[in-house]
Amino acid sequence: MAALPAPAVVPAGRCATGLPARALRHGLETVIEDAATGKPTAWFPLALFHIATHPSGRIWAGSSSYYVALFALEGPPQAHAPRTATATRLWHFGAGDAPDHWDNNLTVGCAHCGERFVVTDDMLGQEIECPLCGGGLRLNPFVCDHSDWLR
Repeated sequence: MAALPAPAVVPAGRCATGLPARALRHGLETVIEDAATGKPTAWFPLALFHIATHPSGRIWAGSSSYYVALFALEGPPQAHAPRTATATRLWHFGAGDAPDHWDNNLTVGCAHCGERFVVTDDMLGQEIECPLCGGGLRLNPFVCDHSDWLR
């Protein structure tokens, strides 16, 4: 099996927020990120080489194998504002002979990467960053917790 290409940073363009952006080829994908903060703005599902951008920073192009990829970053700057999320206590179905039970922790699903992570009561109503992808989230001040339904 061939080794994956080393990450490559291509400084160019501006992201949809109007700030300078750069493309990072990493593994099997290309990430467009804010050059100042390193926060991802967009992902493209191919590791692109020879990446270029239009001066507006919204249109990007690159090549991968026999493909030429063109893609546009869309949405106004507020589209990149923190997304709202609600903390939830999940029900776990037991595997095998293990009993079904409510999770002891409150968790949130990240609207940016889709992964779940644990939050605490003092985080409710706050703006936080996903510990996995760094995406901004605004937690609702309430939770979805029905753990008392089956008691």
